[in-house]
Amino acid sequence: MAKLVETFGARWKLRPRLHPEYSLPEARVRPDYAVETSGRITGFLELKAPGHDVTPDGFTKRDREQWELMRRLPNVLYSNGHTWCLYRGGSRPLRTVRLEGDLYRSGSRLRISAADGAAFPDLLRDFLGWQPRRITTVGQLVSSIAPLCQYLREEVLEQLALERRTPDGTRSRRLVPKPFTALAHHWSKVLFPSTDGQDPDHLFADRYTQTIAFALLLARIENVPLADRNFVDVAHELKAENTVMGRALQLLTETVDAEFARRIDTLVQVIDAVDWEAIRARTPDAHVHLYEDFLQEFDRDLRKRSGTYYTPPRLVKEMVRFTDAVLRTRLGCVEGFADEQVTIVDPAMGTGTFLSEIIDRVAEERSRRGEGFRGEAVEQLAGRLIGFERQMAAYAVAQMRITQTLRKQVTDTQLGRRTPR
Repeated sequence: MAKLVETFGARWKLRPRLHPEYSLPEARVRPDYAVETSGRITGFLELKAPGHDVTPDGFTKRDREQWELMRRLPNVLYSNGHTWCLYRGGSRPLRTVRLEGDLYRSGSRLRISAADGAAFPDLLRDFLGWQPRRITTVGQLVSSIAPLCQYLREEVLEQLALERRTPDGTRSRRLVPKPFTALAHHWSKVLFPSTDGQDPDHLFADRYTQTIAFALLLARIENVPLADRNFVDVAHELKAENTVMGRALQLLTETVDAEFARRIDTLVQVIDAVDWEAIRARTPDAHVHLYEDFLQEFDRDLRKRSGTYYTPPRLVKEMVRFTDAVLRTRLGCVEGFADEQVTIVDPAMGTGTFLSEIIDRVAEERSRRGEGFRGEAVEQLAGRLIGFERQMAAYAVAQMRITQTLRKQVTDTQLGRRTPR
């Protein structure tokens, strides 16, 4: 099978390589091969025994569990030798081709069925030549990255299970590297000491996956190139203005081996296809709903447990206006939020809705005195804004959102370099 796919790809100068995946006995996700074409992962190949059904209607038990996680991936090829089904993010195949003859005895007499004609080379060319589509709406963004994050989360859980099954030492008494176990321990000790009664492995896998995805998205929005780059370089550039997320990306990827990096590659390619300017042109307040919509698609139960529900912008605007009035009339801060006596602390800032609205409020008030007053007031305010957030992805959206709010107010102010709590 590998020789067949690689031979066809070589004819089209695509240089395909099939990377076999070695699953744990309890693994639910990994397909048989990750397929690399021209240096990037373009899809996944899952093989079944001859006669085994390769359509969802015939899947049972483990095949059904695996299918539920793989069915929304952007490019998956299922085959039992006779039947080839190409899936692109749906429960029905985009293409199906059947071969005629006995796989064991036909040899060169094995043929494509007359009904399918020359479709078999076309199917393989489509599979090997996959390219992510340009993403121009929030809906496309969420529906593209959420399934990949579900897949990556399962990969992290499997990696933790693999490391747990591996002995700590060998006969040479060398320590066996366990990068994900070490990362999970470090994060639980330094950043997130409380698990709130949840399984620590699942909690770490959630945080790892969301942090990777939204750090890459933040890099893309900041025009940091992602294609054909290593994570170290991307993290370094991201740290220039987004220290926490850049450092988190570096920390979570610096010990990842080449095999696991391949599992993140598809997510990188999809995020690299995001056109954030086009998204904002269609939906100026795209960031308002981005994380909530993502979490609804990624894990509804997690959304409920974390209480991730956005406050309507009109309500936020009124609450900020009312608080500003109280500061002026009851607490002796005549400039409201712009008063240097006032420090704003949001202990659960989510995606930064309130902090962004306060910036806009101060800018609007001061601009009435003249445009020159606005920038100065916003710069001074930025040093008195403090936000805490436990969810790294929400933190990334907040940083993205507040940075854009500051830029909109024509200021070069950078956010303080604090660690999320």
